[in-house]
Amino acid sequence: MELRAGWVKNMMPKNFVLQEELLEHYLLISNNHLTNLGVLWFGNRKDRALLLYAPIIQFIKYDERGSKINKMVWDDFTENPKELLNEILALPDWKESVEISDGLFRKTIPNYDIEVIREIIANALVHKSYTMRGDIFINLYHDRLEVHSPGRLPLGVTPSNIISKSVQRNQHLSKIFHDLKLIEKEGSGYDKVFEIQLFNGKPEPIVEEGDDRVVVTLKKQIISKEVVRLMSNVNNEFNLNQKEIIALGMIAQSGILLFPYLSTKL
Repeated sequence: MELRAGWVKNMMPKNFVLQEELLEHYLLISNNHLTNLGVLWFGNRKDRALLLYAPIIQFIKYDERGSKINKMVWDDFTENPKELLNEILALPDWKESVEISDGLFRKTIPNYDIEVIREIIANALVHKSYTMRGDIFINLYHDRLEVHSPGRLPLGVTPSNIISKSVQRNQHLSKIFHDLKLIEKEGSGYDKVFEIQLFNGKPEPIVEEGDDRVVVTLKKQIISKEVVRLMSNVNNEFNLNQKEIIALGMIAQSGILLFPYLSTKL
């Protein structure tokens, strides 16, 4: 896209401090013109729509019988990736929660923690294959959430090593998301998802790879209220780190977990 950097200034929010060196550092401009990455973030609707496979997101909510009860689509290319993410995080569906008793007090557990939603959707935007057509689907069922991202996992990454293996498909886009604090540092995002899910007494996330997409599934139900109380009480007493929370959560949910099996899962 041959757009002069001077014209880019007119497209920026008024409170945005434009520094050409910063834009060049993130490869948003080159030779005073917006790159494709720059158009994705700062281009107008027409320019963004002309990019090959700019992200389109569909949110579909189903009832207990599997019938659609709500659908929202972001397909007009008027928003950049951060604005898309903020629109999704603002959906009222993420405010639903349950309460469990904890002695004299009550503890509120969200159906889907907003940090987990942010990490999963941001990862779908960052690691989406931008060389093939396909929408990002956020399917909210009565008992689970599924996020479908077009394309397969990066080479070398599998559902079983997704926590320990770090491969960047869109390196420059990933760096922008990280520096804007929209995702955890590279290689730690799914650790955070596991930590929150297990701390809240819920099953660990399920990552599945199909022929043309990756599906991440989060279960809504709490496995055991006693597990939630245990996790909260132990963490208050010992201030557990992330690895300890994940390990304790796996053991607590299983009741009895043999060391070789735990070692393999960790």
